[in-house]
Amino acid sequence: MCAKFFVMENPPKASEHVAANVKRLRKERGWTLAQLSAQLEEAGHRLGVPVLSKIELGDRGIDVDDLAAFARVFEVDPASLLDDPAIATCEALSRLWGQYRDAERRRRRAAEEANAELRAIAQRVREVVDAEDARDVLEQVIQQTGASDRQAEFWAAVMTEEDDDGER
Repeated sequence: MCAKFFVMENPPKASEHVAANVKRLRKERGWTLAQLSAQLEEAGHRLGVPVLSKIELGDRGIDVDDLAAFARVFEVDPASLLDDPAIATCEALSRLWGQYRDAERRRRRAAEEANAELRAIAQRVREVVDAEDARDVLEQVIQQTGASDRQAEFWAAVMTEEDDDGER
């Protein structure tokens, strides 16, 4: 879906792809250059902050050992570091869009369930509060409990809503 096939007169060097992918992966994890340096050192490959900065800026190439170390700390296939970063960005955005859609579906389901529960509560309140004095008691309860304006509006609507039989 994200792959692009095109011909370039001057295609970017593989080291430019690696530089962009290292920077992207580091930022995705919220790591500073110092944190990346520490991760690399923990993995047995020492690259200081100045060297990492030069790599990300494209001012220093990388060797196979660097590539393997980056792949280890980012937990990716070494070949993916050579890929066009635009493809990786597109794939990351596709994953994030899928996560957004899933979260939105869960939010809608939860809202539907909460609304059904509120309607059921409202129906029970209408069954309990028939007399005028009971409505006064409910208003006092709302005031005493410090209900928000929105909650008070909800209960006012509950008290004036008609049920399925057209009765209040």
